[in-house]
Amino acid sequence: PEWQRFVTLVKQSQELKTVSYHKLYDILKQHQHEVNEIKVERIACVANPIALVAQQQPAYHPQNHPTHYTQNSSTRSQQAATQNRGKAIVNSPQPIYDQEPSVVAEDDETSNDKEIDKLMALISLSFKK
Repeated sequence: PEWQRFVTLVKQSQELKTVSYHKLYDILKQHQHEVNEIKVERIACVANPIALVAQQQPAYHPQNHPTHYTQNSSTRSQQAATQNRGKAIVNSPQPIYDQEPSVVAEDDETSNDKEIDKLMALISLSFKK
């Protein structure tokens, strides 16, 4: 990313195969000031772990998705009829959901948990330094 600008300069000047290491080193030295500025910006971002977390993770709002379901009367009557006949077969009717259970919400919660775990690892690394 940052080095891409400098490598592009080298590619524009000559083919990479013909450029000597000394010339590459000179070009990198020319742009050392910019590299140092980029490093300072990165360090400033991660120096304060709380600011890092606030910047990376928006406010966490857990969402409750209750799974409501209702059985209609025909399902109940079928179940009762099966029980009354004394058959060994057990009918387990599928519940009818008022709304579809949100599988995406579970994925979001797990991805949020993973993100929080990553951020906590970053915070612990910054304290170990």
